[in-house]
Amino acid sequence: MTISGKLNLPRVCRVQLGVAVEWTNNSKMKMGGIPGHRAFNNQTTVTVESKSVKIFHNGSVHVAGCKSARDFQRALGIVCESLNQAGIVPPPGSGSVEVRLIAVNIDMINISFSVSCHLGLVDLLQHALRLGWVAYYDADVYPGLKIKIPTHCGDRPVTALMFKSGRIILAGAKSPQASRAAHEALLSLIRHHRENPTGPLASLGSTGTMNG
Repeated sequence: MTISGKLNLPRVCRVQLGVAVEWTNNSKMKMGGIPGHRAFNNQTTVTVESKSVKIFHNGSVHVAGCKSARDFQRALGIVCESLNQAGIVPPPGSGSVEVRLIAVNIDMINISFSVSCHLGLVDLLQHALRLGWVAYYDADVYPGLKIKIPTHCGDRPVTALMFKSGRIILAGAKSPQASRAAHEALLSLIRHHRENPTGPLASLGSTGTMNG
């Protein structure tokens, strides 16, 4: 999942932020001359334990690749510890500042899983359209069936990408509730599709992982 947050970081320019992160000696972070560190006009990107962390000079942070909110807090804990050790120069008159996380927001949850059968994408497309869902499939353009699944959780629809092999990706959920609702709706769609199979299929089951 992708989670954003806010650090009580004094507003600093990219040069100050870049110098601070390059001076850190935390072995859990890749930055400076090591592949994994990139600096742009308004942010610096570092890698913390396989997670991509974008640190903006206004204190905003975006972390991709989290498995949970705890992952996010751990990654930001490492970032804050490193920045505090390296030293961020505060604006004149503001006094010393201990960098810490002050806000958290889940931006996007992506889930990938597989069902134990091959999927008839053309039939699934027709089933989805009959339900009133937005769906698109053109094998000449892209090998996957794309469906927008309404979750009725107050969130925007979740995007599903389905492949003949049984591999499925759910992307764009804003909450665990929306992600769960989309997963259940999609499995219901597949079960309905299996009532009129075009060929012999294995029994349905699913295994998967949550990704950022």
